[in-house]
Formats: sequence, C-alpha cells, structure tokens
Amino acid sequence: MATEPSGTKTALLGPTPTGTAYGQVPWAVFVLTALCYAENMKTAAKLYLSSLRVPDSEALLSLFKKDTKRTVAIITTAWNVAPPEKSKPFITATTAQFKQLDFIYEYIDLTQYANKKEELRAKLSAFSAIWVCGGNTFYLNYWMHKSGFDHIITDLLANGIVYGGESAGAVVAGKTLHGIELLDDPNEAQEVIWEGLGLVDFSILPHWQREKYSDRLEQSHEEMQQFSIVKTLRDDQFYTAQ
Repeated sequence: MATEPSGTKTALLGPTPTGTAYGQVPWAVFVLTALCYAENMKTAAKLYLSSLRVPDSEALLSLFKKDTKRTVAIITTAWNVAPPEKSKPFITATTAQFKQLDFIYEYIDLTQYANKKEELRAKLSAFSAIWVCGGNTFYLNYWMHKSGFDHIITDLLANGIVYGGESAGAVVAGKTLHGIELLDDPNEAQEVIWEGLGLVDFSILPHWQREKYSDRLEQSHEEMQQFSIVKTLRDDQFYTAQ
C-alpha cells in the first residue's frame, strides 16, 4: 500500500476504505483534500488534479476566494499531436464545464512561447486559474520545459493561482512519467523528459479501471512504482490541495 507523501496533511472525505491504497477505492467519488507545499514555496499550492474533466465542481470552486474573478487559461498543448476530430470533443467538453461555472476562459498553446518564459509568465499571471488538458503527456511535458512553464508555475502557485489538470495535465504535476509510455507515445515529443513538475510528491496514474487501457494499466502502475509513490485516479475521481 502507498504511504502518505512526506510533508502533506490529508483528510479523507467519504467512507473509509479498508486495506485499500488511495485511488483504488470502492465508492463512486473519491475526494482527497490536502495541504500541499511545493519546494521553497511560502504559501499553500492550490491544486485540482483529475482523470477526466472536473468530476466535482464544488471542490474546484472551494479553491477560490469568494470575491475572486473566475478566469482560466486552458492549456490545450497536449492535444496538438491529435487530429481535430479527436481533440475537439474533449476540449469542447472541458470548456463547457468552465463556461457553466461562469469562468472567463482563453486557450493557451505553449508551443507559441518557446524560449519566451517571461512573456508566458506575464500572460498566465493575468488568470486566477490554469487548466491543463489531456492528450500526449510527453509532448506536453516537453513544451512545459521548452516554454519555461516548469519554472514559472511555482511562482504562480505561490501568488495564489490555481493549477488544475486532467489526464496528462494531472500526470505532469507528479514526480515521474515512467510507466506512462505504455499509454502515450513518447516519440511524439522532440525530447523525452521523464521528470514531472513535482507539484505533489507522488505520481498520478489516471484512467484507472477504464476498459480502453485495461491491458496496460497494471503494468504501467508497476513500472511507475519503481520511481515513486503512485496514486491512481478513476475518471470519476480527483485530488485537490489547498
């Protein structure tokens, strides 16, 4: 069983599982609320990490102060490797959720910010939240590094911005991408970067128990465990920190 990540206080809401690791729980919706501090960060990081879109909107909204203007930069970069007929339905569905929650949104593509870290910092600082869509995890991670996102996200979190991510956007928030090569093609990235952003001190394996990946998830989990504590997320589960 996975142990609690060091330096993190957790409170589990809902029935308490017996002999089960986080992310492998028998009830419909799993909520793990934590106080999570990124390295060298003076304020708590506000995170919402999911397997598919926003399973619980109230939990997301709880990360914002009541008087906060809800604005979100939706980073769609991970979908660049897919044809529009595949990517558009996912991006549209995620966007629809934020529109229903009265967010003003703007799409951001990190490939437009190669070696433009300060320009990207200024752009993202104008939003109260960042939401990173799914797609190819390796491609996304490469462009997070190429654009400087991997460096500026810590400062943005320290200033109170909310980081949200689904699927690939949740995976990159963890410690490692090892094991994800069984789900995503690393060759889509110009350079394979195995280290995640480390916003949490464990790794995330999304789409747990989804039939599409049933032949690969267990093996992916085993490989990821060699490098980090692993928390699995079904498509109706999420992790939140504040």
